[in-house]
Amino acid sequence: WKTSAGVYPEYLVQLGAYSILLEGRGDAVEEAHLCRFSKEFGNFSHHQITGPMLSVGRQQFRLLLSAYQNDALLKRMVK
Repeated sequence: WKTSAGVYPEYLVQLGAYSILLEGRGDAVEEAHLCRFSKEFGNFSHHQITGPMLSVGRQQFRLLLSAYQNDALLKRMVK
């Protein structure tokens, strides 16, 4: 569930992260469904997130996590 003015690429990254968590406990995730409610008007839209889309979201999450971890390491190195 999202409340926003639109659907943004970051949502696929978030869904990719959720799918990693679910798969880590043994649940297979083949697709996801995003339900968005407009903050302004309250209207509803449904978006099916396919397996290939989730795969890109998972890949992007892992890349961002790696960059975050490397950034923390670099900060410790220069102290």
